[in-house]
Amino acid sequence: GTWGNSLAVQICPSATVFEQDLGDNNLVAAAGSLGDITITVDDADASGYAFNVGDLISFYSDTSNETPIDAYNEYQVTAIDSNVLTIRLDGDPNGAGLQSVIADNSNIKRRWAFYDLFNAEKSSTDSSPGPGTSDWSTQNGRGTGDELFIVVYDTTGDITGYGYDAAAQRTASVVEIHRASKNPSAKSPQGDSIYYPNVIFRESLYVYWGDHIAAGSTAVFDLLIEGFYLCPTARLRNEPYREPAGMGWRIPKRSYSQNHLLILLWLQSHFAKRAASPHKYLTSPIDFCFH
Repeated sequence: GTWGNSLAVQICPSATVFEQDLGDNNLVAAAGSLGDITITVDDADASGYAFNVGDLISFYSDTSNETPIDAYNEYQVTAIDSNVLTIRLDGDPNGAGLQSVIADNSNIKRRWAFYDLFNAEKSSTDSSPGPGTSDWSTQNGRGTGDELFIVVYDTTGDITGYGYDAAAQRTASVVEIHRASKNPSAKSPQGDSIYYPNVIFRESLYVYWGDHIAAGSTAVFDLLIEGFYLCPTARLRNEPYREPAGMGWRIPKRSYSQNHLLILLWLQSHFAKRAASPHKYLTSPIDFCFH
């Protein structure tokens, strides 16, 4: 349906995915002029320091990213071609380019596309940004790094009236956000389960959980085209293929060596139709790749 074709989901499972000061690992590789809508970097796919379409980036003169070059302006990455990032000023409806000259070898801060929708603190005992260790895990000595952030958003504007891909509509396109834990026993201070499958089942009006994710960085997949067409960003070089006869929905699939993401999200609005047309609904999880 129209709603299903418009929905997309992003998962941020670690502090590194949430925010990175790239330092000498990935600098500006050629000076950018005022108004430019592209910026060249050392290595867009640098292991552990790569850029993703949707990331928000800003520029600094020092490796600790405390002295801004561009008044703390952030730019959304809209496309990546080799080491050239296409960018636009975040929040600007005209999709403006660079607001200042950016010198060669300037430092870069990279942030997850929806970082600003979440409380910056990992927990009450850890003030560094991004998902980390929940209060429950800290208080009960149940390990670290159990948190993850989930965002469900509208890619076309059919649900909210705001499409994620349009300039200045990034946050307005968000349908719902969830802060949860990977630990099956984790609880909120009120005693509710904060295990992410339970959180999704209990709170989401649009998606169901299907299977576990693996550790990794941001998972991006879109529910597009007909029914469940799961489409990661174009730069992942997906090669669509069709399921065996009777399935009918196109699924992108590619070879990869990184950690897997195993997840299947169901649309509640379609669930009731499954009994009438069981051959049109996927019944097993699909492999995706963290990038």
